[in-house]
Amino acid sequence: RSHGWTTPPRPQPSTAPTTNTSTTAAAPAWLVARDAYLSHVMACGICRAHLPKSPTHCPAGAELRTHYDQQTTRHITSTLETPHV
Repeated sequence: RSHGWTTPPRPQPSTAPTTNTSTTAAAPAWLVARDAYLSHVMACGICRAHLPKSPTHCPAGAELRTHYDQQTTRHITSTLETPHV
C-alpha cells in the first residue's frame, strides 16, 4: 500500500570538520559556567531566574550567574576578535 514510496537513503557522515578550532578553546569554560548556573537554579528554592523583569537569586546563585555572564562575554568577545577564513 505504499503506492511506490520507498524509504529515502540514510545521510552519509560528513568528512568536513564539525568544529572551528579557533572558537573551541573558550567553549568549555562557558559550558561549565552555564551548566553550574542552570543546575543550581533548578535545584534552589530561593532562585527565581525565570522572572522576566526582576529575577532573584540566593548569594550562591548570584555568584554563579555573574560567573556565567563573564564567561559568556569572554566567549563572544574571543569569537568576534578571531579572524574567520
